Amino acid sequence: MTKLLQQFQQRLKRKQRGFTLLEMLVSLAIFVVVAVIAVGSLVRITALNRQAQTLQSSMTNLNFVLESISREMRLGSKFYCGGAMPSATLAPAACYIAALASPDSPGITYLAFLSTRTKTKADNSGQCQLINAYRLNTKNGKIFLEKGLQRTCEEGFTDQSFASVLDDANVTLTGYQLGVYIPASKYAWAYIRLKGYSGVRAQDINYFDVQTSISERIHD
Repeated sequence: MTKLLQQFQQRLKRKQRGFTLLEMLVSLAIFVVVAVIAVGSLVRITALNRQAQTLQSSMTNLNFVLESISREMRLGSKFYCGGAMPSATLAPAACYIAALASPDSPGITYLAFLSTRTKTKADNSGQCQLINAYRLNTKNGKIFLEKGLQRTCEEGFTDQSFASVLDDANVTLTGYQLGVYIPASKYAWAYIRLKGYSGVRAQDINYFDVQTSISERIHD
């Protein structure tokens, strides 16, 4: 009986015994490794999500601007393309698609056309179609896409006529191409290409290269 009691007491002591220091150190090391992997994965997923959201927002803004230009030009007429600011009386001018321009080497910078907006002439002799113009302006080593609107039939364009239409701090334009082709017997078409990147921090940067072709609508 005494022997059975001693065996029971020894078995009870073994069950009550806690972890050894070595066991705790091994467990802690495994936990730290798993935690580091989990935190690293979470940080990476968060960064990728932020990068994707930045790119999506930038592409939405770019597509909206290009679609607005396309819609206006399709309804317009007398396409003008050139390096000089358009005059108050727009004369159509073609320019073949130039080499990719950059802040260091700006090329053809203006696209203009007669819009669907009309205004009465100052001498009341009739109405005129007002001009819409777009330009890619290089300032302080950066490219800005700007829009200008003619307000009267006689008003010409100046630098003050233009305002930026791509106010997105996450979008940086690094290059562009413009072109207008005006065949003798058919309607004109234009080409716009924009290159650059979205994101401000190095780890968030995504590069883009978007382009669109615009055909003049056949007028009745």
